[in-house]
Amino acid sequence: MMSIQLYTDSRVKEHSTMTKRQTENRSVRLIVVLFALIPFFLSFPANLFAENNPVTPQAIATTEPPAVPSATSVALSDPFPDSYLFRNQKWIEGMRSPTVDLENVDAVFWHIFSQLPADVVVYPTENYYYFVLYANHRQVWGNMRLPIWQSDEGVLSFAYFEFTDFPGESYSRFTKHKMYGPGEGVTIKKTGHFTYQVTYKERSVVFRLNQIAQDPPRLFPLASDEAFVQRTFDESGFQFFLLFNTTRNYFFWALNEEAPVPDDLQPLTEDLLLGQISGFAFWVDKAHGNRKILVSTSRSHGTRNDYFDGPFDQSADNYAEETKFQKYIELAYPYTKGNIDKYGNLIKLESQRVGITAYYLHSSRVHLLEFMNRVKKADDPYQFIFNSRKELFSGPTPTNITPRPEPPKTPVQVPVQAPAQALAPSPLKIE
Repeated sequence: MMSIQLYTDSRVKEHSTMTKRQTENRSVRLIVVLFALIPFFLSFPANLFAENNPVTPQAIATTEPPAVPSATSVALSDPFPDSYLFRNQKWIEGMRSPTVDLENVDAVFWHIFSQLPADVVVYPTENYYYFVLYANHRQVWGNMRLPIWQSDEGVLSFAYFEFTDFPGESYSRFTKHKMYGPGEGVTIKKTGHFTYQVTYKERSVVFRLNQIAQDPPRLFPLASDEAFVQRTFDESGFQFFLLFNTTRNYFFWALNEEAPVPDDLQPLTEDLLLGQISGFAFWVDKAHGNRKILVSTSRSHGTRNDYFDGPFDQSADNYAEETKFQKYIELAYPYTKGNIDKYGNLIKLESQRVGITAYYLHSSRVHLLEFMNRVKKADDPYQFIFNSRKELFSGPTPTNITPRPEPPKTPVQVPVQAPAQALAPSPLKIE
């Protein structure tokens, strides 16, 4: 019988022996390394994985899926932060709110003042800060004003009235007005040439008046007999140039297109534009650099006494002396000489001032087109526009169509078309 000797090849045995030793050595080294890394892992923050991995240890330990963020939990940036959003919800809630006593001027003043931002900009150039309040089933329009001739003396004007969308109807409205100063608990500190800090009941609001460089127009030329008077900023958001004809002594208004125009001006004819919101009508004067002359405003806006009643009530008060405003008024209306101050305030008729109503009032587009045809046929179209109000009204301002009870004791705009002593108060314009 053959015996079979079993053996292991020496090379295989050597390799097997070396592999076993290498494995043992590696295991020892790995254990040493792991012990060395324990302090390093212990130094990591507990929420490391929660910050970098949406599937956290807690999520693994539960049967519920991780929460999905809701739409409201994601902060989205508003691409149009300067737009104005009117919410019907707040209007309804305000109209039925009985919490404001509209007969109590001090209560209304505090209600408005307490809700103002800590820093406000007063755009209109007669320094009116306008507001609209819905309360007690009423729509209330009003303003706080820092009159340039009184604000340095620590006096602020506050006025409001019940607004109606249908002023031609029979109705009963109220008007309230009060001057506030130290005696009423209001302190006014002038912190800059155009900046005032108003404090009432330990609350302070900074009012920043509008600084407008009083430079002549740059986009169109002035004729040799034309003078630049003022740049103004209307409460409608429109900016204007008040210009003057030195030969025939009359005013006219031109649109300032160096600034943004806050309306869509659509053509009625090739040279007549009409604002879709404002109702302002502009004649494109091709003979003078295509400048846009204010021809007319909507009669309905004038009757309503709203923000689109025209630029007559927003002269540049802060620059009255610099622009020699009084001189031009007296040239256009000679009978005002000696009867007005440098702002156009009538000296003998308290709380009234001259309004530069150098434009027409149209009731419809047809009415406007008819008037524009007459303008073009006139010997001096600009002067025809300036005198157009005389055809409609022989004294009181056109906003005097619907009388208002309790006329306010705050400055009122009056177009001067009769001797100053014959002028009667204009009760509709509430400033």
